[in-house]
Amino acid sequence: MQFSFRQLQIMRALYETGSMRAASARLNVSFAAISKGLKEMEQKYGCALYHKHDGRVVPTPQARRILITAIRLDDEMQMLEHDLAQIGTGMNERVTIGYSTVSLQPLLRRIILDTKKKHPLLTINAVRDIRIPLLRRLQAGSIDLFCGGLTGMDTKKFTIHPLTDTRYIVLAHKTFNLTPKQEKDWPFLLRCPWLLHTSGLVNRVHFNNFISSHGLSMPMDVLELDDNTYRPENYDKNRLIFMTEDVLEETSFLDHYRILPLAFAKMQGSSGLVWAKGEHRRPGIEYIMESVRQIMA
Repeated sequence: MQFSFRQLQIMRALYETGSMRAASARLNVSFAAISKGLKEMEQKYGCALYHKHDGRVVPTPQARRILITAIRLDDEMQMLEHDLAQIGTGMNERVTIGYSTVSLQPLLRRIILDTKKKHPLLTINAVRDIRIPLLRRLQAGSIDLFCGGLTGMDTKKFTIHPLTDTRYIVLAHKTFNLTPKQEKDWPFLLRCPWLLHTSGLVNRVHFNNFISSHGLSMPMDVLELDDNTYRPENYDKNRLIFMTEDVLEETSFLDHYRILPLAFAKMQGSSGLVWAKGEHRRPGIEYIMESVRQIMA
């Protein structure tokens, strides 16, 4: 079974616009071409790939499996076209950094600004996603560097450059009544409501590993978020929060919350830059690493 690149573009356009007419406008083709392309794919795949829901076309579970590859290939093709255009015009190169840790944004911003100051013609693109897709893109060559947690990194595939150490903490609202004994009692605390990162993110992996390694049970009442963009005023005051200490510098949490005196909460992790082993480091990447070494010195 083979799909053409145009058919994969149709898959993505339908997913992102939710409309056959909007997809045709995005790809600059006729409505009939979109309809025909979708029908041909469904015939090849042997099942429906899109259906209507609340006035939009939405992907079926089978289509979602194809979309992962379709989006990746389309991104890579756009990047290739961009790079070829740069070569043709004699412009300087482009470096793409994928990052997964919001708390690293200030440091990443500083690295990018320092590099751009020294090399103004270098194009640096920073894209945010969760760690697993970014590492796949790093291996595929569609991004040049990964910036995020280093826990469990496969050093046979990747070269790592640590940047910061991370301390994990648990916060409780100042109005949440806990006795000094309860503040240190993990079994009691795990019966309370929690705010945690989405399963699969590095911080959640640390939390889950800690709970399982100490023979504890996961909390039953969990509100999940996919990043560190917490806002203290938005959540139940009786909900405990697991986060990294460096996030406190970017938020006003300590105006509303207190850090619980949990010895086991001081789990250490590290974050840094990663690139694929065996890859020739282009000048643009060397410029970035030069800024990293100077900033972290």
